[in-house]
Amino acid sequence: MVELWMSEVDDAMKDALIHYTFTAMTEWNYQPDMDYLERFPGQSIYCASAINWTKLVTETIEAGSKWSVSSPSSSFRDKQ
Repeated sequence: MVELWMSEVDDAMKDALIHYTFTAMTEWNYQPDMDYLERFPGQSIYCASAINWTKLVTETIEAGSKWSVSSPSSSFRDKQ
């Protein structure tokens, strides 16, 4: 009996995280503001951030951008 209840709680928690993460992803363009940060669990915000960062990096690579990770860091090292 308890195992069934715990399984239902586990499923409900997963469904809630999927819902909040999907909503956080769709509203990502309108962030960051305190309302956004207060509306979603930190786990969903972090996941949306990681997904959007990966999406932007992938788009940059596919576009053939000449910007490289070594360019800013090498100019930073030269200034030190």
